[in-house]
Amino acid sequence: MKIKTAHVTNSSSMSFIVKNKAPIEVAIKMLEFITRSSNYHQQRNKFQKDIEKLKNHVKKNYFNDNICIPYTCNYETFIYYISDDDSRVDTCNNERWENCDVGLVEDIDEYRTNEEWEESEKKEFLNIGNFKVMTKKEILDLWRKEIE
Repeated sequence: MKIKTAHVTNSSSMSFIVKNKAPIEVAIKMLEFITRSSNYHQQRNKFQKDIEKLKNHVKKNYFNDNICIPYTCNYETFIYYISDDDSRVDTCNNERWENCDVGLVEDIDEYRTNEEWEESEKKEFLNIGNFKVMTKKEILDLWRKEIE
């Protein structure tokens, strides 16, 4: 398990922009994708329940919330609201996301400085592992405790 504690250049991490989709739409597509993956066959029921919870979340008008999927491959996937039409995704490239039907994607650089990384840790996300709103730092700290 890889744990990011600061900005690092990491060959298994990637970032990209999804055009014309809110974070919750991207999260649902990514969850549907990993639900079909043979790597996660034991977790399919949980993923399907989480998809339903997210769809109910949309109905409550939390459409532009940042989302964290805490159980993708090597580390968490963070999906940020960046504009009315676009979302940023920070994730692991050990998944074959190019086969995921998230729509138009534009690759971007990861955080270039520790300051950018630290700023990202202050952002709040709906953590779909427990459906609580937490900062990125709180989610990462929680995950570190779970694997110790």
